[in-house]
Amino acid sequence: MISNTISRRYASAIFKASSTIDCLEEVSSDLNELSNEMETNREFRYFMLTPRIKKSRKKELITELFKDKFSDVTIHFLFILIDKRRQEYLRKINDYFKVLYDRYHQRMEVTAVSPLELTEEEKSKLEKTLEKITGKIISIANKIDPSIIGGLVIKIENIILDNSIKGHLEILRKEMVGG
Repeated sequence: MISNTISRRYASAIFKASSTIDCLEEVSSDLNELSNEMETNREFRYFMLTPRIKKSRKKELITELFKDKFSDVTIHFLFILIDKRRQEYLRKINDYFKVLYDRYHQRMEVTAVSPLELTEEEKSKLEKTLEKITGKIISIANKIDPSIIGGLVIKIENIILDNSIKGHLEILRKEMVGG
């Protein structure tokens, strides 16, 4: 829980800083790349997280490695994470940054859980329907779960709309047991 609070604060700070000086796209790309490196590159992850390398040395190496690749805002943000020993939160910070970035651009990612993969036509219809309801540009991420039997479960941020057969059967079961 604390990690979520910390990650949100840092994501909000870097978002405000990058939008203020108009480098939001660049910082978004930088954070995605850094987050990916932390997840996939063991050496980079070790370098960022180990206390054996002094903070000053980490900053020197980051400057050398990334000065021509990342924005100054991103590099200074990494310095803050290093100073405060918050490097381990980089992935979550990036996740929250993406949410803020999508809100800023009036976009929203929606997860549609279905028993079979949705066709492009079905995804398109669902996107258009949800765009009318939300007023935002919708991107559908389809997850397959045969256990729902039929129908759909739609996840929009922290809202779950369950119109699956499994969901209806569960409601029926509760009514029969409780009533």
